[in-house]
Amino acid sequence: MLSEEEYHEAKWQLENFPTTITGQARSRKRQQLKHIIKEYEYSIKYPPFTPAPYLIYHINRTTSDAILTQIITAANTTTFFCLDTESVIVHYQPNKPTLIQIEAILPRNYSIVIIIECCYLPSRDTFSFSLIKKLMTTIFNSNNTIYVWGEADELLPFKSYNLFDDEQLTHVQFNNLQQVFKNMWRESHTHQSSNDNPSTECICEPCIGKSPNEPWSIQCAVAQKLNQWLDKRATLSKFDIGLDPALSSCDLVQQNERERLTKYAAYDCLAMHQLIIKLRIMPYHSTTTEHSHEHSHEHSHENSHEQFNYELENISSDDENDSPQPPPAHVHIVGRIRYPREWESSLINEQVPEHIHNEQVHEHIHDEHIHEHIHDEQVHEHIHDEQPPSPPPHTELTLEEQARKRRENRKRTIKQRVRYYRKEIICRHFNRRFTITKVKETLRQHGIPYSAVNKSKSGFTLYIGLKKADNIDEHERIAQHLFSTHHHQHHRHQQNDQQHRLQQHRQNRHQQNDHHQHRY
Repeated sequence: MLSEEEYHEAKWQLENFPTTITGQARSRKRQQLKHIIKEYEYSIKYPPFTPAPYLIYHINRTTSDAILTQIITAANTTTFFCLDTESVIVHYQPNKPTLIQIEAILPRNYSIVIIIECCYLPSRDTFSFSLIKKLMTTIFNSNNTIYVWGEADELLPFKSYNLFDDEQLTHVQFNNLQQVFKNMWRESHTHQSSNDNPSTECICEPCIGKSPNEPWSIQCAVAQKLNQWLDKRATLSKFDIGLDPALSSCDLVQQNERERLTKYAAYDCLAMHQLIIKLRIMPYHSTTTEHSHEHSHEHSHENSHEQFNYELENISSDDENDSPQPPPAHVHIVGRIRYPREWESSLINEQVPEHIHNEQVHEHIHDEHIHEHIHDEQVHEHIHDEQPPSPPPHTELTLEEQARKRRENRKRTIKQRVRYYRKEIICRHFNRRFTITKVKETLRQHGIPYSAVNKSKSGFTLYIGLKKADNIDEHERIAQHLFSTHHHQHHRHQQNDQQHRLQQHRQNRHQQNDHHQHRY
C-alpha cells in the first residue's frame, strides 16, 4: 500500500502528466496512476470487504475423486452461481488463461467457491478429468443463472482446456451484473441539486466522476453500495504458480503469497454475491431449496443412508474475516447440504419465507438419523435461555430414545432460530468487550426491538434478530454506529465520568458527616 507521501506524489504526477507521452502509453500510465490513487483512497475511507460464510475448494490434479463427486452434488442443489476468471500477462502474446472461479450460492446465502487451476488439471484420459467436465456441465446448465461482472466472453480463451464447448456456453443464462448495477444506480441515484438539500451529497454518476458510457469496476460498486474496500492490488499477479498447497511444498513466504492470491481470486465472486443481496435482484433460494427438497425426496427410497462429508483438507478461508469458521474435520449435511453448526446459528439472510424454512427444517430432521452420534453439547447449543425439558433423573433412556430426543431438541432449536432471525441486522467490526447483556441494554435504550442477539465464532460480527420488520432501515442505520471500538471507548469514558462523579459525591457526603459530628 502507498504511503501518504507516495499518494500525494501520484496525485501530483497525474495532475502534471507530461505532454511528451502520447497515445496508448499515455492512457495506460494515467490509468495506472488513477488505479493506485483510488486504491489508497478506498483503503482509508472504507473497512476491508467482508464476505458471507464460504468454503474454498481447489480443483486440480491433486483433488480426489470423492471431493469432486461431493462438489458436483453441492452444485446440483442450487441454480445460482457467480463466475470470474483470472489470466496472466504474457509479453507480446495473448494473456494466458489461468483460473476459473465459480461460487455456488447455496440456501441461506452460504456458498462454496470453486477455484479451477487450469494449468494443473489432470490428464484428459483420467476419471478425475471426466468428473471435472461433469461439474462444468452441471454448472453450465440452461436452468441455471450465472452472474458475471462484464461479458461472458472472458470464458472463450478457456475452451482450449476442453472443459466445456461453445454449445454449452450458448445455452447458459449469463447475467451481466456490471450492466445491471449501472442501470439500477442510474435509476435510483438521479442528480440532486445542492439547493434542494444542502446537507446531502449527490452520488449520481456525473457527480462521482462516472461518464455515461463508463463501466463500473466491481471495486467501485463495492465501495459505493457496500461501503467496503475490495482490495485489488493483486490484479496483475502470477496466478499460475499453483495456489493449492497440495501441488507443491512451500515455505512460509510462498504459502502466504498463495493464500493471498486465493483470497483475491475468491473475493470477486463473493463481492458479486454481496451486491446481489444488497440490490435484491435475485429471488430467495426458494427455487434451490424446493429443487433440493424434491430431488432429495425422489431419491430417498433409492439411497436413504447417503451421506456426504465435506473434507476440508483442500479448503482455505480468511482467518481475519468475520465469518463463522467451519469445524476442523467435516461439515454435516442438511438434507442434501448441511452447514456447520456456527453457520446455522447465523441465519444471515433477511428475506427468509417461513414456509421455506419449514421445508429446510423438515429436511434436516428427515436425514438426522444418519448422525445419531451427535454430542449432547451440540444438541443443547442455543443462544437463548429456553431449554427443552430434560427427563427425570431416575429415567434410563435407551440409545434409540436418546437419539430421538436429540432430533426433537434440534428441530425445536432450528425453528426458534428461524423465527428469531427472520429479520436481522448485522454489525461488522463488533468490539468483543461488549457483553451480550450490555448489547441488549444498549438496544433497548435506542428503541431497537430485538428478538435475539448472537456473536459470530470469531467475535467480530454481531447478529441482531428483530421482532418486527417495521423501520428496519432506521434501526440498521442506528445500529451501524453502535458496538464499535469508538463506541466502546465512548462508553468507557462515560462510565469513568459516572464513577468519578459518584466517588466525588461520596467524598462530599463523608466530609459533611465529619463536619456534622464535629459540631455536635
